[in-house]
Amino acid sequence: MPLRLNSNRQRPAVVIQDFTFDQLQDALTQAVAQMPGGAIVTSGHLMVTTAFTGATTALVGDSALPNRYTPTALDLKTNGLKPLTATGYKVEQIQNLLLTLDAKPTAGAGRLIVEYVEHGAGHFVQG
Repeated sequence: MPLRLNSNRQRPAVVIQDFTFDQLQDALTQAVAQMPGGAIVTSGHLMVTTAFTGATTALVGDSALPNRYTPTALDLKTNGLKPLTATGYKVEQIQNLLLTLDAKPTAGAGRLIVEYVEHGAGHFVQG
């Protein structure tokens, strides 16, 4: 039997979350975005806009794997773009995207940008 063509097409979705050191004081791990079931991260980065003090590294992941998108901890001590790693992991049900710091920061700001597609969702059809 031949493969049935999939006519569903979708557009990428993007989460943009700005944060500052004072928003990260309650806990070392913070929820930064809610990912829908079926989400597959295709790219992303953490942009340090003001270098952090206190906290020196960050991980981005979820409750099952806190470093899912950052196999190597991201450096927060210097400004600039810190790329995430797209793993191909598909979120099975709604779950939070987590940011985990190694210590409470006393200064700093950043922006997390995550692009994903939703497996099984169709925004329009083609063919």
